[in-house]
Amino acid sequence: MGEALPSPRLPVRKRLSRVLQSAEALAKSLVKTAYRDVPTKRALVTSFSILDDGCGRRFFVKAYEHDVEEEFARGIALHAAALQTGAFRAPQPLSLLSSHGLIIWECLEGIVNIRDYLLRHYRRTPHDTDSRQALLRAFGLALAEIHRALPPVQDGKPARLHFDRVALPNRLEDYLRSCLLMDTATVPHGDFSCPNLFVSGEGSRAVPVVIDPTPNRYVFHKEQLGRPCSPCVDCGQLFYSLRCHRVLHGWLKEEIDTYLDFFLAGYGTSSTSRPEPAAVMACAAKIALLYQADADARGQNYSIADWLTRRFRLSSASQLVEAAECASR
Repeated sequence: MGEALPSPRLPVRKRLSRVLQSAEALAKSLVKTAYRDVPTKRALVTSFSILDDGCGRRFFVKAYEHDVEEEFARGIALHAAALQTGAFRAPQPLSLLSSHGLIIWECLEGIVNIRDYLLRHYRRTPHDTDSRQALLRAFGLALAEIHRALPPVQDGKPARLHFDRVALPNRLEDYLRSCLLMDTATVPHGDFSCPNLFVSGEGSRAVPVVIDPTPNRYVFHKEQLGRPCSPCVDCGQLFYSLRCHRVLHGWLKEEIDTYLDFFLAGYGTSSTSRPEPAAVMACAAKIALLYQADADARGQNYSIADWLTRRFRLSSASQLVEAAECASR
């Protein structure tokens, strides 16, 4: 290899460029395909990027703050579950640079983020609600298979959540707490939300694509990899990221609430522990409030766009609470 590898404190772009300069074998192992439909703004984030090896081959690389070996093992399990079940696609983790907190991932060609896919599909065929609901069913099945496949930690401790930071009405709070304790615990994906969910193909050939099984810092305490919790948490993250997105809801408001039933129906085809819709809606409301509490604490409500997002998120949380209270009676 020759040269010393770069400091983990450098941004991921500089770290990878130096790694590639000092490790020719690594460059030769990179995949030939690319994330063609991922927005370019993702490449500006310093914790992950889409880079090329200088020979026209691009790949996805992410820097991890903690437990990079466990992250790599979870990536292997996710990819293996995708191959074995055929229920979804997932990128293969190609290389692990554990001392520098880096994982190099396979790039998947022609994938589209789930929000973009739903919006595009609605604009082209607004009356084809069945296809969009079928896609949500497929994502439910994918999550059930992921819950069966991800490796647990050996200490037996449950995952710690940030749910105590925000409160729901007392009766709903008690109901949700009971569901979270009584549900059959599974190893969560951790961030099963729209930024990590994509679609490959079109129409009846659309296939879910799932990436990056790393716990969401808004929902989980640090270092919670592999610790089990109720499947409601992952389900709630998905429904929050669909239901509480201002643009998506604006276009799909007539049908978006139906997606939860189809998603849970898909989950139930491969799992005997199908979550209760009321509990999932309550989780989604909690997550909406957690995101907004963080935005308020960081002063992210100064622009008109931020103000509109805040108003819509809080309104959506209230609607989810009302729906959850009705469904839990």
